[in-house]
Amino acid sequence: MSPSVVIAMSGIAKVFVGEIVEKALDLKCKNNESGPLQQKHIREAYRLFNDSNKLAISAKTKRPCLFL
Repeated sequence: MSPSVVIAMSGIAKVFVGEIVEKALDLKCKNNESGPLQQKHIREAYRLFNDSNKLAISAKTKRPCLFL
């Protein structure tokens, strides 16, 4: 891969992780929980992100393309 492709993909990954973490923090605050993020917060944030159709769905597998 060329360096520009690597830079672009790392930028996309950074935005994706940022959105998931931000949503997980919102969920934690909504549930009046304190302390660090837990796996349940991140999993729920990913589920909500996936349900909102922001992830591309593969036509063959109907699974998110990012996790094939």
